[in-house]
Amino acid sequence: MRASETSEQPAEDDPVSPRRPYWTVGLALLGLVIAVLIGASMLNARLRPSVGIETAAAVVTGAPSPAAQTVTSPVIVESTATANSSVAGTPTTDLNSKQAVAQAYLRYWNIYNDALYTLNTSRLGEVMSGAERSRVQKQIDDLRSQNHAVKSDVQHHYVVVNVSPAKAGVQDQFLDKSYLVDLTTKRTLQSPGDGKTETIACQLEIIDGAWKVVSVVRVQQ
Repeated sequence: MRASETSEQPAEDDPVSPRRPYWTVGLALLGLVIAVLIGASMLNARLRPSVGIETAAAVVTGAPSPAAQTVTSPVIVESTATANSSVAGTPTTDLNSKQAVAQAYLRYWNIYNDALYTLNTSRLGEVMSGAERSRVQKQIDDLRSQNHAVKSDVQHHYVVVNVSPAKAGVQDQFLDKSYLVDLTTKRTLQSPGDGKTETIACQLEIIDGAWKVVSVVRVQQ
C-alpha cells in the first residue's frame, strides 16, 4: 500500500464531533435569563400588598342625627304626645334645613311639657300656633280644673320630612309612659306602667321668623 493513500484516508473509528455555533448558545442563555426575571417579577407582585384607597363603612355610636333621634323626657298623655328634651349642638341659621326643623320640634317639646307640669302657658306662643295652641291651652285648662298636672317619660324616634321654604313635617313614633301628678304637691296619682307605643304626624310652619307646630295628628295603626 502506498504511503500517500494511507495518509489521505481518515480512520473509520475516529469520527469528528460537530460543533454548535456560538450564537445558538447565547440565545438559549438569554432566554433562560428573561424567563427567570419574568418569574421573579410575577412572584414579587403577588406577595406585595396592594396600595390604594379603600372605602370603609362608618359606624357612629352615641351621636344620633337630628333626622332620627331617640330622646327620653316628659310627654303629654292625650290624643298627641310630645317630649321635653334639650337641643344639642349649635342652632342653625338655615331655616330650610332639616336640622332647623328638628331643633324647633325639640324646643316645642321642651316648652309644651314644661307647661303641662307647671300649667304655665306664657311661653306656648313661642313654639306653637293656630289649632295646636288652642288645643294645648284647653288641655291645660282641663288639668287645672282637676288640680292635676302631667309628669311624663317618653322615648321618641322621629324623622323630618317634606321641608319647604315655609312648611315642614315631622313623623314621630314614641313609647309613652306619662302619668298624672297632683298639681300642688306633685304627688304621683298614676303608675307609669309599661307604656304605650303611638305614632303622630306634626305640621310646622314658619311664623314670625321661626318654625312653630300648627297641628298634631295621631296616626292610626
